[in-house]
Amino acid sequence: MLFALLLDTGVRIGEALGLRHDDIAIAERQVTVVPRQNDNRARAKSGRSRSIPASAELTSRFRECECPRLDQSEECL
Repeated sequence: MLFALLLDTGVRIGEALGLRHDDIAIAERQVTVVPRQNDNRARAKSGRSRSIPASAELTSRFRECECPRLDQSEECL
């Protein structure tokens, strides 16, 4: 899923690693990069938020992979 996200959206690795489920809008087919402090120290390079269009294929993969509990989400990565 990580490689598909990087390829489809062109986000930087730090931005991708800092994403949360809420940052991916499936219906709108958008990924929003939000600068924030993350436990994994991943960060967005710029200090501002930005929205990036995502393909139908990527949002479909994300929908299939979306897990109801956080501890199960590791299988999706």
